[in-house]
Order: sequence, then structure tokens, then C-alpha cells
Amino acid sequence: MRLRRKHKRIVKRLETEFSAGGLNSRGISSDLSESGLFVRTSKPFSPDTMLDLTIHLPGKMAARLKGRVRWAAKVGQLSGRNGMGIEIIERDETFVTFLNTLLPPGERIKHKENSNAGPVSKDAQDQPVVPPESEQKPKDELDSMISSLFSKRDGK
Repeated sequence: MRLRRKHKRIVKRLETEFSAGGLNSRGISSDLSESGLFVRTSKPFSPDTMLDLTIHLPGKMAARLKGRVRWAAKVGQLSGRNGMGIEIIERDETFVTFLNTLLPPGERIKHKENSNAGPVSKDAQDQPVVPPESEQKPKDELDSMISSLFSKRDGK
């Protein structure tokens, strides 16, 4: 049975740092929405852990979030399925603005300090938000970035 998601998911690979209880780690966010995200990491935290997250966005920007681990998977050392699903509890304006650059006008969100934010008003939907070409990276550059991040973390 496939679950129906409440919010549109955006596939975007972004370097992510996260911490809980004095432990810090890194991973790659790869499935974003206004209410949650998936972080690929070889060291997922346990479900119900509260996290502070920093997502590194294009243009040397960073979004800061608070979230709760809803589920975690550790299948194998090199599996791309290792990681955790995170429910966003708090998000900053930078994260909302970034998501809105990727969402179609009718699905854009407004800033709220919780994950229950609704769609933007009809007037705001008419305003186009397009990321500058200079901030868009080709797929091979993203793959290289991901490989580099994991090799640095694993000491290779």
C-alpha cells in the first residue's frame, strides 16, 4: 500500500549537517517538502530524536531547521538507502524561500514557524520565483559533491 503524501516532494541533493545531544553528523538531503525531508547518511539517529539541521543551499546560503526523526534505515555500509525520514518542526524563511523557487506557483508555501503552513495566497502565486542559472548545478557536479562529502566523512 503506497502512502499518499500531504505535500509535494522535491528531489534535490543538498549537503546537510545535523546534530542531537552533542553528536554532530553530515549527510545529503535528497527529498524535501514543506513538512519533511529525507537525509542520506551512514549514521542515522533513532526515531523520535529531535535534531537541529543546517541545509547548505545554492549561493552559499544555509537554512536552519528543527526536526524529529520519524524513521531510520541502516541497510548496509554502502547502501544509498541508509538514512532517516525527518518531520520538520520549525523552519526558517530561507528554507521556505528556497522551496518556493522549486514549486509551481499554485503550490508555493508561506512562512510559518511550524510544519503546518498552507499554500500562499492567490496574489503571491502570480509572482514568479526562479533560481538564477548561476545557482543551478549539473547532475554530474552534484554526484561529485556527494561522493566528495562521503569520502571526507569516512576518512578516505
